[in-house]
Amino acid sequence: MTTRETQSAALLILGMHRSGTSAVTRVVNLLGADIGDEHIAKSDANPAGVWELRDVVALNDEVLEYLGFDWTSIQAIDSEELESVSINGFVERARQILDQFDSSPLFALKDPRLCRLAILWRRAIRTKPLKAVFVLRSPEQVADSLLRRDGIPREHGMLLWTRYNLAAFKCLRDQ
Repeated sequence: MTTRETQSAALLILGMHRSGTSAVTRVVNLLGADIGDEHIAKSDANPAGVWELRDVVALNDEVLEYLGFDWTSIQAIDSEELESVSINGFVERARQILDQFDSSPLFALKDPRLCRLAILWRRAIRTKPLKAVFVLRSPEQVADSLLRRDGIPREHGMLLWTRYNLAAFKCLRDQ
């Protein structure tokens, strides 16, 4: 196997909102991973940038809405509901987004919603080995940050942290 083959991969940067995934994504990018070009704009909450592709976030929000959720929902997403995601063309749309990385030996996707929807992206990524980078920050710190940024009650923030991380680990436990 050549060096190029061993370095070819699709990275999912996984972690709850406010856990440091933006910083990790930028470091991975500086180390050579392609993260695309059309990112969500910088904000007061993340002045260095969030490094999330607009199309990825929009699709993830649409899928969550289709399933009756949004990013702040703490209910589990039923596995049968997730199966319907591929039936309704969302996997194909994800593949179209990923087409921009065809010539990149190494690319990374970051959006905290990937934790809840990793199965969709796992199915969409078919041309490169899939790897995951889990970014963990204490649930208390994440909850405090969500309270400051979004006004989300601390208990709800801690439940979100749990839901996001459990969903990601469950989907990718065999990776």
